[in-house]
Amino acid sequence: MRAVREAERPLLIAGGGVHHSEAEDALRAFADVTGIPVASTQAGKGSLRHDHPADVGGIGHTGTAVADDLARTADLVIGVGTRYTDFTTASGTLFQRPGVRFLNLNITAFDAHKLAARTLVCDARAGLEALTQALAGHRVAGAYEAEYRTGKDRWDEAVQAAYRADDPSAVPTQTQVLGALDAVVGDTDVVINAAGSLPGDLHKLWRARSPRQYHLEYGYSCMGYEIPAAIGVQQAAPDEVVWALVGDGTYLMMPTEIVTAVQEGLPVNMVLVQNHGYASIGGLSESVGGERFGTAYRYRAPRRHLHRRAAPGRPGRQRCQPRHGRAARQDGRRAARRARAGPRLRPADLCVRRDRPGAHRAAGAGLVGRAGRRGRRPGGGRRRPRAVRTRGGGPPSPPVTASSARPGPVRRYGPDPPAARAVSPYRTEGGPR
Repeated sequence: MRAVREAERPLLIAGGGVHHSEAEDALRAFADVTGIPVASTQAGKGSLRHDHPADVGGIGHTGTAVADDLARTADLVIGVGTRYTDFTTASGTLFQRPGVRFLNLNITAFDAHKLAARTLVCDARAGLEALTQALAGHRVAGAYEAEYRTGKDRWDEAVQAAYRADDPSAVPTQTQVLGALDAVVGDTDVVINAAGSLPGDLHKLWRARSPRQYHLEYGYSCMGYEIPAAIGVQQAAPDEVVWALVGDGTYLMMPTEIVTAVQEGLPVNMVLVQNHGYASIGGLSESVGGERFGTAYRYRAPRRHLHRRAAPGRPGRQRCQPRHGRAARQDGRRAARRARAGPRLRPADLCVRRDRPGAHRAAGAGLVGRAGRRGRRPGGGRRRPRAVRTRGGGPPSPPVTASSARPGPVRRYGPDPPAARAVSPYRTEGGPR
């Protein structure tokens, strides 16, 4: 208790443990008695209602300006139910005042001892109630209280500016989408998000109205969590309105769960933010020289649907123009047929006729083996002539040599007469080549 009473600039950080122990009322009573400002982690946001005088919003790498300024100058940090993750501590760079001390209330001893803190290993609600009783009559200095309330007012103006859409005809920004949602969400609605750049904007800008409204899974930034989570929340609280906020990249992970919501008759609301790829990952890769590789939705130019056209005013130069509509579809069908047809050979090159044993019109010793040149193997050597067995059990025909082969296009004209049944040169005595 002496550490709290002696502190000139104390700051309380509310983590997810406040929600888990249902300590929201105890936290509000503590803030009302002491006047100590309360910042929140991603998991702890909503511990105090956004318009409570002591609530200064999110803290850390994605925190508000007022909360982070208070953290840099705090001489005592009281952590309640927080694990002090890298986002909360800005990778250990946030608490900059020399000699800053920590007092941690946590049910897990491992987390309670972080940052060389004085520890109170206990349930968050029980610990806050005990602190409130022990600090009866104590309150922070009026100047400090006025300072953080002024900072809170300035941040509220910044949030209003981010939410405001001055040009209704323009494509909205992500923060303006949040502003539109803020205008229609009720006090008991639940907002769900997990990955991308939305958690950062929500942590800074969202105005949590109730303890259960702000539902983010940000411990592992699980892409695809939102839609299944919205189903679970809707089942747990069927009378509440549930909003799942997803980016287009996250949406691709688990869109099929929409079918589950329809099957179960769950009225889940989805807000899909389209930014043409993985914008958050792209920004991180660009910051370290990755140039946003593989993070934007792209498609290849339809080259097989292009035709050449002379560039106006530049004789001898050409440019590619895409063909549209029926012409493009016909080009695509022709290209697909050519790809399926393979090398073209004449009908006589595909058969050996029993009634004409001397006229061996096979595809040539080279073409049959897919060598690409008559009489040549892919490795460059000549192909050894092989005997071709005819159907009907007769003796094998003389071997086909390169000199007797004639390459040509493949065309299917229909079946041969029964007396001249064709035998494919691809089948020999040893089976398919």
